[in-house]
Amino acid sequence: MRKILIIASIILILQFVVFREKKVEYGPGVMVPSVPVQVKIEEDISFRYKSFNIIPMATIDMTAKILSKKNYYFDEEANLCPIDIAVGWGNMSDESVLKNIDITQSNRWYYWSTENSEIARREIQRSSANMHLIPSNDSIKEAINKTGTGNIVKLGGILVTAIMDNGRRWSSSLTRVDTGADSCELIWVENYEILDMNIKNNISNASN
Repeated sequence: MRKILIIASIILILQFVVFREKKVEYGPGVMVPSVPVQVKIEEDISFRYKSFNIIPMATIDMTAKILSKKNYYFDEEANLCPIDIAVGWGNMSDESVLKNIDITQSNRWYYWSTENSEIARREIQRSSANMHLIPSNDSIKEAINKTGTGNIVKLGGILVTAIMDNGRRWSSSLTRVDTGADSCELIWVENYEILDMNIKNNISNASN
């Protein structure tokens, strides 16, 4: 038991020191005006991944601002989905709005609170989401790990249901307007790109 605690402590220290997140800031303004695009998958293209049966339900393509990111190591789902991101679009990609909203992640949930928000609570719910990411390869996992709070990312993949060998099902939400339990997206990530450099160039060109 003591050995396990020591290993866990080392992992947490390495996460803080080596993978400590940077924070990217752009100032006020909506950075992501578009909403995620989802298309239902009609055919059966289920497949096996590690100890899970994966059932694709819909494709998803989106650009979003990273509000928070959390790695998971020890829960039942970590072997499938090691990383969660909380993301925002529309007014939830505007730092003048976000500065009045406290955002955290814990136990696979995304939490927010505010006492002086510039937008309605329902808009916060409809313009942000907690997403469980399944990297489809090591390069995508590395790109996700490099992501910091505030980054603008472009993500493409598939909303899926994962069935564990013990029969437990973990299903993605298929709408961006739900809240509470089962409202998170479970995404098989096929494309992932940090767009910050292009955005910085566009901002610079617009100001010249």
